[in-house]
Amino acid sequence: MPHVGHWSHRQTEPHTLTAVANGGAPPGGAVIPYGGQPAASKRVLDLCLKRSLISKGYSPVVGIDGLSYSSSWGQHLFEIPADRPVHLSVHIQRKAKVGTASLVLSPQELATVDYSAPANLSYPGSMGPRGTTAAKGAVLQGCLLGGLAIGLALVLLFLVLVVG
Repeated sequence: MPHVGHWSHRQTEPHTLTAVANGGAPPGGAVIPYGGQPAASKRVLDLCLKRSLISKGYSPVVGIDGLSYSSSWGQHLFEIPADRPVHLSVHIQRKAKVGTASLVLSPQELATVDYSAPANLSYPGSMGPRGTTAAKGAVLQGCLLGGLAIGLALVLLFLVLVVG
């Protein structure tokens, strides 16, 4: 298959695309080709992958109709069929799949979708129309970080009072 922009296509199982330049973003809005069954008509999915603090350092994987695309955080354009529903999923690749979210995009729906990685990786991700997603688990993450900060402050206070 020919190269599209700076994205290279490797015909492997699962179907993957690997970014090789520009920090993972398709240059100039290059559209990543659809790898599934040929469709009579096609449209472009505008997918924004939003990372959370805890997901930094891990890569998202986009699934379109069962085909997996290794990706990066940020905005991406994918070619999808316009004449039938498309199953879209995203997860974060670690030792196990985490932060999974999915939806079925009907031909009538606007193909602009956001995925927000969870703030705590024990929670699922959030996926929906542009501007409607949020990182799940932010309250839990805040409580854990707040508890850690209080614990450290108490240890420091103890050390100052006992040692000092």
